[in-house]
Amino acid sequence: MSINQFDLLETIVLSRALFTAAEFNLAEHLEHGPQSLAALATLTGADAATLARLLYFLCLKNIFTREQDGTYSLPTDSYHLLEHHGASIKPFLVHDDETRWNSFGNLSY
Repeated sequence: MSINQFDLLETIVLSRALFTAAEFNLAEHLEHGPQSLAALATLTGADAATLARLLYFLCLKNIFTREQDGTYSLPTDSYHLLEHHGASIKPFLVHDDETRWNSFGNLSY
């Protein structure tokens, strides 16, 4: 079996991007309607330029949607990022990811 190195690296980045989206409560901020980048930056306390790059990547993966007017929205397929959703993955992302990330980051020890 051959492993595509680019896909592998992209999976690592996606994992961390989903963790960050969950940590910033992006799905909850978009649950009731589209928000501008400036509003999301204010709500999350994130740097707007950095948040724009995160959202760009997550939009490429169809996690969020960038509307024609430049606002961001939550597609129905991404409701599993909402903490109150019956099939939420948010607790897994927020609770376990930091532990897993740190343990793999220190794997050489």
